[in-house]
Amino acid sequence: MTEAKSKREKTSDSLRLSMAHSFVDLMKEKPIDKITVQEITDLAGVGRATWFRLFHSKENALSWLIQNMWKEYLIENEYTDHQPTDQENGILFFHFNYRNRDLLRLIYQQGMKYTVYEAYHQLLLPHPTEEIIILYIANTAAYAMVGIIDEWIQRDFQETPEQLISLVSAATQQSNANY
Repeated sequence: MTEAKSKREKTSDSLRLSMAHSFVDLMKEKPIDKITVQEITDLAGVGRATWFRLFHSKENALSWLIQNMWKEYLIENEYTDHQPTDQENGILFFHFNYRNRDLLRLIYQQGMKYTVYEAYHQLLLPHPTEEIIILYIANTAAYAMVGIIDEWIQRDFQETPEQLISLVSAATQQSNANY
């Protein structure tokens, strides 16, 4: 994608954001299976056709929202010109999850945790590559990170991001020492 988004892309992103936030607002009021697309689009002030043009499912809307929030979080933390290192990325990722713990709790309470998995898997995988070993390593690392976040959410964020970073660092050192 080019650095400057086209006006059409910005408009589409704005519409997606409005509908995704409307969906989350409705999730706070009732079960996800009771929420209709019509309710979402009415609350967002758009037509049903807009929903179906920009999302193919409620799950897709949640996954997109999380991915968009991550991109905004990186911009907020001044990662517009370069990507964070792997270590910086991990630290930022834990802080991002902690900051958005209310949304993550809501998604889990609604039985939609696989949308978090999908979003994070997309975020944590590197750009497409032909190097098969990189794909295997990246997928393993992505699922490991998702597993850590999953456990943290299920434990209701009992640890601070700093405590979790220390735990993961200690586990990594112990694992490296054993191999």
